[in-house]
Amino acid sequence: MSEPYKPKASWFAIQGEKYLGVSYDKLDCQGLVEKMLNDVGIFRDWKGANHMWRDALGWKGTPEECVAKFGRIPEGAWLFIVKNDGGEVARGYHDSEGNASHVGVYTGKGKGAINSASSKGKVCESAFAGRTIKNGGWNRVGLCKLLQYDLEGYDMTATETDLTAREPKTKYVTLLDGQKGTVNLRKTRSGKLLKRVPTGTALEAYEKIGDWTHVICEGTEGWMMTKFLSDEKKPEPEAVDPVIFKVGEEITLQLPVAVARALYEALEKADI
Repeated sequence: MSEPYKPKASWFAIQGEKYLGVSYDKLDCQGLVEKMLNDVGIFRDWKGANHMWRDALGWKGTPEECVAKFGRIPEGAWLFIVKNDGGEVARGYHDSEGNASHVGVYTGKGKGAINSASSKGKVCESAFAGRTIKNGGWNRVGLCKLLQYDLEGYDMTATETDLTAREPKTKYVTLLDGQKGTVNLRKTRSGKLLKRVPTGTALEAYEKIGDWTHVICEGTEGWMMTKFLSDEKKPEPEAVDPVIFKVGEEITLQLPVAVARALYEALEKADI
């Protein structure tokens, strides 16, 4: 079983630079953070900043609490503006976690943070110097449990994001036409090719996102298109033999035996 894939938070932190200037209408605060995760191979779809505040973090607190516990605020930490205005109730949260109205990412570069701000109408840098900003500024820090932080005293090796801690379903690699062949296993959805997996191979299937399924195949974790996975192992296709037909010039067709026989008989009847 492979170790769960957790990209370094410092790598995640630099992904936002290319989105600077993108309109808020195209990429809001939640969308920016999710897009940055996509760029390092993690795919999630939260309902908003409040959902992220409650679901995505392995540790959370004030900036001062983060510094006191870990010695610093690491690059790639998530920043939130959390208010005690009851706004979370309208979004279905009846707890004491507060209303997380905004989310961004601490980069440690430039002004210190990046976010998509409705007030600016675009993705932009945001001032953050590692301290709580009073009166509506960044006042909470979260460490995402999907990322790897280089922090002494921070251990997220056993969280729900660990694929090995979930109950997998056994699936079999299958081509749509039932023929033998291989299917690509990729590091991310539509990303780098890890290996080509022969049909009939059993693998462990976890979450499904869009047209892709997160799998572990013979110790390698990656993504495979869901349409090439089946619940049952398909029988081996009929063996094929090369059959040579002469139609003007010599053409070699490699077909299943039954198909080749039927084609040969049809051509013979047509006196070709």
